[in-house]
Amino acid sequence: FDLSKFSELTASGDIPTSGGMTFRLRMNHKSRGCPQPTSYDMTIRPVSTPWDEGIGMDVSAYGDDGYANWEKPTSTTFWTTPGGDFLTSPTASAHFDTGFEDIETDVTSVVNGWLSGTFPNYGVGVSMTASIESDAVYTDYYRKKFYSRQTSFYDRAPYLEVRVPDFRGDDRANVQWGRSGSLYLYNVVGGL
Repeated sequence: FDLSKFSELTASGDIPTSGGMTFRLRMNHKSRGCPQPTSYDMTIRPVSTPWDEGIGMDVSAYGDDGYANWEKPTSTTFWTTPGGDFLTSPTASAHFDTGFEDIETDVTSVVNGWLSGTFPNYGVGVSMTASIESDAVYTDYYRKKFYSRQTSFYDRAPYLEVRVPDFRGDDRANVQWGRSGSLYLYNVVGGL
């Protein structure tokens, strides 16, 4: 994810860098005419290796156009582990009851790691949990698809949502005689 605009806003003071700010990953479900997996969890983990996004999948011939794929992050290197190289923490998760849900999950710890330079920003990987992927009984969870950033439906592309508490708090719970504090009075006129 490109965090440059966010960095500009925090540097200018338009968004405070403290006070409960959170980040949420938003990915929209892509409907298809196939059965959907139901009642399962997915894991969201930071990718630990640089990779070449390519231009996606050829849905007619079911082939990858460019890189990355299951075996390689670029045309000249292989993943350490087939399917991708990921950090073990921090992680996030999303639960799906019907299989048609979008992802909306808190990834604050991941984004804070990117912003602080604790680990590089190579994006995130979304996959079934390790217990499902290694369980031979559940070999077919069909396919869960999300819109990619190359979609022509711009309102459905994945994005990071920043949430900043927009209230002004005072010290009403800690007011003591002889000490300074803040107490705000809000006047609402006409119910607005």
